[in-house]
Amino acid sequence: MFRGLTSLLGLGESTASSVARGGLGPVLKGVEGVEKAVAQVESEGGQVLGREITVETSAGRARVDLVYKDASGNLVLGEAKNGPTAALNPNQQRVFQALSNEGGRLVGGNARNAGLPATIGPGDVRIFKY
Repeated sequence: MFRGLTSLLGLGESTASSVARGGLGPVLKGVEGVEKAVAQVESEGGQVLGREITVETSAGRARVDLVYKDASGNLVLGEAKNGPTAALNPNQQRVFQALSNEGGRLVGGNARNAGLPATIGPGDVRIFKY
């Protein structure tokens, strides 16, 4: 049921589990935040290369909302948080801190399909807060 609904709305397979856990409202709010981040990146002269990219570090794995090249050509990982209470979860905090300190790997089909390099960093994840 959820997979069909999320596909119908153009949300993709990976959001089906989010719909099952918290309802459709938070998923749509998250999608709205990502779309705002994409618009902001493009307004700054950046180019989005991929979405929902899995990052692997010594602290574990997390998925960032987008990977883009900024106007200077730098590769940047971005995570959108939409709403006054939206925050990084504990896993994201651990993985993003490890990424900042030691770098990580971009893994999975979304990273491959976007033509992203296998390794990245060290560097910070840009948090888009709306």
